[in-house]
Amino acid sequence: MTKQLSLDDDVAAALAEEAERRGVPADQLANEELRSRFCDRASVLRESPDLKTFPGGLRPEIAHLTPKQVLSELDDEWLEQKIRQ
Repeated sequence: MTKQLSLDDDVAAALAEEAERRGVPADQLANEELRSRFCDRASVLRESPDLKTFPGGLRPEIAHLTPKQVLSELDDEWLEQKIRQ
């Protein structure tokens, strides 16, 4: 497929310089770089992540406590008194 793409002068110069350094045509280099940037990423984005779920939510380290349960577990008497006020 042929598409016309307008490049800024600095981008075109960098592309030409890198293509010459690698010894490949500029269009091949552009395809490789665009493919690595967009195609690989797009396939990763399309994959559905495997999420482990637990009772009460996705993060088991977060306790789902009532305020009364939290107060009963506090060690700081001053803080507990402030919360109760």
